[in-house]
Amino acid sequence: MTDCYALSPMQGHMLSATLYDQREGTYIQQLVLRTSENLDEDAYRNAWTRLIARHDILRTAFVWQNLEAPLQRVEPAVTMPWADLDWRGLTRAEQESRFDAFLADDRLRGFDMAEAPLHRLSLIRIAEDEHWAVWTYHHALLDGRARLIVMEELFRVYQALRDGHEPELPPPTPYRNYIGSLESLDFAASEDYWRGLLADFEEPNRILTALPEPRPLPPAHTGGLVQAWAPVALYDALQELAKKRDVTLNTLVQAAWGLLIARHSGLDDVVFGATRSCRKSVPEGEAIVGPIINTTPVRLKTDPAKSVAEFIRELRRQHLSVREHEHTPMARIHAWSGLPAGLPLFTTIVVFENYHVVKSRGGDWDKRRFELKEQTDHLILAGYLADGLLLKIEYDRRLFEDDAVERMLQQLLTILESLAAHADGQLGELRTLPDDELRRLLVEWNDTGTSYPEVTLGELFSAKARHTPDAIAVQSGNQCLSYGELERRSNRLAALLVGKGTGPGSVVALLLDRSCELAVGLLGVLKAGGAYLPLDPAYPEDRLAYMLEDSGARIVLTRTALADALRHSGVEPLKLDTGWETDPAGSDEAPPCRATPDDVAYLMYTSGSTGLPKGVMVPHRGVVNLCSAMRRRYRLGPHDRVLQYASLSFDICVEEIYPTWHAGGTVVFRDETQGHSVHEFLDWAARERITVFDIPTAFWNELVRGLGTSGAGLPASLRLTVVGGEKASRAMLEAWNRLPGASRVSWLNTYGPTETTVTATVYQPPQPSPAGPPATDPPIGRPIDNVRLYVLDRHLKPVPIGVPGELYIGGAGVAKGYWRRPEFTAAAFVPDPFAGEPEARMYRTGDLVRYGADGQLSFMGRNDDQVKISGFRVEPGEIEAAIERHDGVAQAAVKAIETPSGNYLAGYVVPAPDGRFDAKDLETFLRDTLPEHEIPRVIVAMKAFPLTPGGKLDRKALPDPATPSATAGAAGAAPPRNGTERQLAAIFEELFPARSIGVRDNFFALGGDSLRAFQLLTRIELVCGQRLSFAALARAATVEQLAALIDGRGKTEAPNTHIVPLSLEAAQGPALFLVHGVGGSVHWYHALAEWLKADFDVYGIQSPGIDDDEDDMVGADIECLARLYISEIKTIQPQGPYWIGGHSMGGIIAFEMARQFHALGDEVALVANFDNWNRAADAPGFATKLLRLAVHFLKLDTPDKLRFLRDKMQWAKQCLNARLAPGRADIRPLERMKAANVKAAYRYTPGFYPGTLTLFRARQQAASALDDPLLGWNGLAENIDVVEVAGNHYTLLGEPHVRTLADELRRRARARRSSGR
Repeated sequence: MTDCYALSPMQGHMLSATLYDQREGTYIQQLVLRTSENLDEDAYRNAWTRLIARHDILRTAFVWQNLEAPLQRVEPAVTMPWADLDWRGLTRAEQESRFDAFLADDRLRGFDMAEAPLHRLSLIRIAEDEHWAVWTYHHALLDGRARLIVMEELFRVYQALRDGHEPELPPPTPYRNYIGSLESLDFAASEDYWRGLLADFEEPNRILTALPEPRPLPPAHTGGLVQAWAPVALYDALQELAKKRDVTLNTLVQAAWGLLIARHSGLDDVVFGATRSCRKSVPEGEAIVGPIINTTPVRLKTDPAKSVAEFIRELRRQHLSVREHEHTPMARIHAWSGLPAGLPLFTTIVVFENYHVVKSRGGDWDKRRFELKEQTDHLILAGYLADGLLLKIEYDRRLFEDDAVERMLQQLLTILESLAAHADGQLGELRTLPDDELRRLLVEWNDTGTSYPEVTLGELFSAKARHTPDAIAVQSGNQCLSYGELERRSNRLAALLVGKGTGPGSVVALLLDRSCELAVGLLGVLKAGGAYLPLDPAYPEDRLAYMLEDSGARIVLTRTALADALRHSGVEPLKLDTGWETDPAGSDEAPPCRATPDDVAYLMYTSGSTGLPKGVMVPHRGVVNLCSAMRRRYRLGPHDRVLQYASLSFDICVEEIYPTWHAGGTVVFRDETQGHSVHEFLDWAARERITVFDIPTAFWNELVRGLGTSGAGLPASLRLTVVGGEKASRAMLEAWNRLPGASRVSWLNTYGPTETTVTATVYQPPQPSPAGPPATDPPIGRPIDNVRLYVLDRHLKPVPIGVPGELYIGGAGVAKGYWRRPEFTAAAFVPDPFAGEPEARMYRTGDLVRYGADGQLSFMGRNDDQVKISGFRVEPGEIEAAIERHDGVAQAAVKAIETPSGNYLAGYVVPAPDGRFDAKDLETFLRDTLPEHEIPRVIVAMKAFPLTPGGKLDRKALPDPATPSATAGAAGAAPPRNGTERQLAAIFEELFPARSIGVRDNFFALGGDSLRAFQLLTRIELVCGQRLSFAALARAATVEQLAALIDGRGKTEAPNTHIVPLSLEAAQGPALFLVHGVGGSVHWYHALAEWLKADFDVYGIQSPGIDDDEDDMVGADIECLARLYISEIKTIQPQGPYWIGGHSMGGIIAFEMARQFHALGDEVALVANFDNWNRAADAPGFATKLLRLAVHFLKLDTPDKLRFLRDKMQWAKQCLNARLAPGRADIRPLERMKAANVKAAYRYTPGFYPGTLTLFRARQQAASALDDPLLGWNGLAENIDVVEVAGNHYTLLGEPHVRTLADELRRRARARRSSGR
C-alpha cells in the first residue's frame, strides 16, 4: 500500500450503493471504443500499463470492514485484467449480437470493491484493421472529465510508443489533493444557502409516466437509453439565444428539462439534480484524475405567467450562486431540506458535458468512435456538446416503458424549439408537445362525429311505437306493456300534465318504484315538454323535501302506497294507480310538444360540496345521442331483453331504458320480490331470458364473488354485461373470465358523470391472452359517438400521453348546467377551446385519468375528495356538513376506505369540548338526514385532525379504522434516561440527521439499511466499548433495547439460537415464525412485522452463518435445518398450534417444518409460502423436464424468451457457484452461506403435507416461471389456499404490497381466535 485516505461524499454514496443495493451492475460504466485504425496491440497494452502506474486512482480499492468510516487504499502496483478476443470469423450481425451479450455479462460481473484494480479491459479483433475495446470500470474511480483525461493521455502515450519514442506528460496531480481540499471546507454558510433554496419544498417531482410498480426484468435488460441530435437549425437558434441571454447551453437545457418535469409531475415547483464538475473550485482540479463531480438540487418555479427571459435569468443566478456551495454532500442538503428521511429530494438528474471524446483531432482520432454504456436507477438527461447537441435519456426499464421515454425526448426537443422561438414570451405560451402527439390527443382520438336524430325523447319513442306497436316495450313481473299501449297511456298522461301547466322549464317529480307506471310516467312528462325529477322512495324525508323545494316541482307522479311519504306542502300528488286514464275527454294522440332537443329532459340530483346536492339539467339532445351511440355500441336490437336494475335516482337507469326502446327491445324491471341472493337473482334472470345486464360495478362485484364461490354459471340467454358507476378491478375481471359461460358474454366497462349524460367512454377488453391477464385495472376506454375527451393540466393544457391529468368532456352529452346554481355551472361547465365552435362547452369532471399509448383512458382517482360508494357519487363535504350539525361534534372529516370487497365511508370527528359524544346517537341522527350510502360505516373519534404544513386537513393521514394510527401508542419521543441511552441516541442522530430520536424509535423503522447497520455497530463498539452482531441489532433495534443489552440488563445475544424477535407487542396474539431466504437475513420481514404487531408476536429465523461466525450447520440440508429450527422454536413455544412461514427459500424450509411438526403430533395453524416456486416439480426426469421447459419457451413472445434464457442462466450460475464454493479459499463467509443455502434448496425434494399450505403468489411472475398458478406445489398438500399479492418476487414484502400479506395473516388469526381455536 502506498497511500490510504478518506472517500469523497460521492464515492461514499457509490460504494454504499454497490455493497448493499440488490441490483447488479450498479455504478458500473463501460467505455466502448470502435476503431478502424491499424491498432498496434502491444503499444496499446503498454500505454495502459504506464497510465495505471501514473495515476493513483487507477490502483485504488476500498476498505471498510472494522472501520468507522470507509477508506480508499492505493496499491503500489497492479495488473489490469485484460482479455483478448478474436471474432474475425463471425458475420457482422453475429459480432453485434455477441457484443451486446458480452457487454451485459461484463457489466453484471461487477467488481470486488476491496481488490484493485477496479477496472478491466477487453480487446476484440473484428477485422484486420478493426478493433473494439471495452474499458469497464467502477464509477467511484472516475467522472466524465477524468475519463476524458485518461483517454487523451492514453492515446498520447500510445502514439509515442508506436512511433518509438518516450511520451512526454506533465506531472500528475494526485486525487488525494482533492480529498485534502474537501477536509478544509466549512459547510456552515452552505447550510443557510440550501435551507433558503429549498424552503417550503414539500413534495418531490415523481414522474407520473412511470409504471405503478417495478416490473421484473433480468438484470442485463434493465438499462434503457434513447437519444437524438438536436437539428442543426435548433442548435444554431439555441446558441444565438444563449449568447443573447449571456448563459450557457447547459442553462437552456436545464430550463427545458425543468419545464418537462413540471408537465410529467403535475407540479409547478420543480426540483431536479444537476451534476456539476466542481473542478474550477479545486486547486489544479482540471488535471485531476478521479471523481470530483457532485450532484446538487436545482429548483425552478414554472409559473405560466412568468416571462421566458426572467425564467432563464433566475436559473442563471442560481447557477452562479451555487458555485460556492457545490461541494456540499447530498446527505447534508437532504437533511436541511426538511423532507422526511427516505423521501428523495429529486428523482431525475441532468448531466451536461461541454466536451466529447469523439471531438475531431485529425489523424487516427477520426477513426475512433467512443460510446459510454451504463445503467441507472434515476431518470438521467445527458447533454453532450461537441459539433452539435446530443441529448440522451438514460432510464430504468423496470420503471419506464421505452416508448414513454422516447416521447419525453421528443417533448424536450419541442420545448427547446419553443424556447428559442418564443424567447420574449411567457412560459404558458410555450409548446410542450410535438405536433403529432398533440394531433393524436385532440383530433385523432376524438374523431367520433356521426349523425343522430334531431328529436326529443318522446318523439324518438313515438317513432318506434309506430314501427313496432305490438312488440313488448316494458315488463314488470307479470305485467307487460307493448310499444303501442305505452304510447297511448303516456300520451294520455302527457295531455293531463299539459292541462296542469307542464311544459318546457317546468319540473314534474316521480316518486315511483319499478313498475309499468314508472315507464308511463317517464314518457308522459317528456311528451308534455317538462323535465322529470326522479325521487327514490328509500331516501330520507328531509332529502326528498329538499329536492322538491329546490326543483320547484308542483306535481308528483306516484302510487297510493308511496304517497304517504309526501309531507311537503305545495305539491300535488298524481296517483298513477287510481284510474286517472278513465277521463273520456282524454286522447290517445300525443299533445303538441313544445319542447326542443335542447330543452331539459330530466333533473338528476348529485352530491354537492356545500352540503346540499345539486340538480343536473340533462337535455333531450344528450339522451338521444346516448340512445343512438349505445344502440350501435351494444348492438341492441328487438330481440334484446335488457335488465332495469338501477335505482331511478341513479343515472344508469337512463341507459338501461331509453337505448333499449330506441332499438325496439324490452326493458325488464328487476323483480325485488324474488330474493336478493346472487343465485336467486340469476335464476330469475334466466327465467326472464335477460340478454343484457347494464349494472353498477358494485353489484357486478357481488355477482362475481357469488358465482366464484358456488361455481354456478351465467344465464344461457345473457350475451352482454355492461358495468359502470365506479372503478372496475383487474382481479374481478380475471375472476369473471373464469366463470362458466363468461367466454360467450361480452363485457364492457363504461364511465361517465351525470353531467355528461350517463356514459362518455366504453372499454371492451381483448380476448384473454395466453401470456396471461394484464397487470393493471381495466381502462375506461375511448369516447362514444359525438363525445370529445381532453386530459388537461391545471392550466387547461393537454398533458403528455401517460401523464395523469383532469378529464374534461365535450360534445353532445354535456348537460346544460346545474339547476338554479349559476356560480357552480360557470365553474364546472367551461368554454371548450379545442372544439372550433364559439358556443361549445366542456365539463370539468374532477377525475384524474391518463391516456395509454393505444388511446385508451385509465381512471386514476379524484382530483378533489369526491368518491364513489356503491356506484353513487358522494361528496365528503356534504356528509361532513351533516355530521357537524350534530351537537356533540366540533369538527368532522370523511374519507373512503378501499377494501377488496368494495369501498366504504369512514367518518372522523373531533367531539365538541362541552358535549358528550356518542357514536350511536350520531348514527341515528344521520339516518334521519342522509341516504344509506352516505352514512359512514364507522366513526372514529380523535382529539385533533392531522394537518398539512399549510394548516389544512391532511385527509391522507387520517388513520384507516382497521389500522392503528402511525402515532398511536408510539413512544418514540421519550428522551434518553441514562448515559448509555444518551450515547446511543447521539449515534442514532448522526445516522439519521434532522430527526428527533426517542429511546423507542426502531432503527429499521427509521430507514436503517445494511450500511447504516454497519455504521451503527461500528460506532457502538468505539463509543460504548462493546461489540454487537447484526443479529443482536435485529433483536434489539431501539435505543432502549440496545442500552439494556450493553448494560447487561437485556437478554444476551443467545449465540445458540437462530431466532430473532422482530415484534413482541401483541397482547394476546400467537407467535409467528418467519424463516430466512437464501440470503440468510430476516430484516426483509421488518415491514411485515410492523403491520402485524397488534396481532402476532413475530420472530425471524436467521440462517446459520449469518454473523460471519463459524457455525456447524452451514451447509446442512433442508430437513436438518427444519429439525434445528423446530427445536429452537420449542424453547419459546413448547406446544402448538404453530404459525410459520417464509419467503423464497424460507417457504421451502417452512413447508418441511410443517411436515415435521405434523410427524411430532403438533398442530400447525398456518404454513405460509411467500412466492416460492417448487423447482423439484419441474419434472422428475431430465428429458421430461426439458420437454416441459421447451413447450413453455415456445409459448413466450420474443422479449420473454430472452428473459427466460437470462433467468435460467442466472440460476445456473448460482448453482455452479454453490457447487464450487466449498473448494474455494477466497470466498467470504456470507457468500459461502448463501451458496450453501442455494445448494440445499436445489437438492430438496418435498414430501406430502396432510394439511393446508397457504401460498401467497406474486402477481408478476418471472418469464422463466412455468404457467402454474400453484407454483409447482400441486399435490404436495391436502389443501392449497392461493392468495394473489400485487408486486413481484422481490417487492411483495415491501410497501405497499406487504399490507395485503398482513391483512390476510391478520384475518386468519382473528378468525381462528373468534372460533375459539
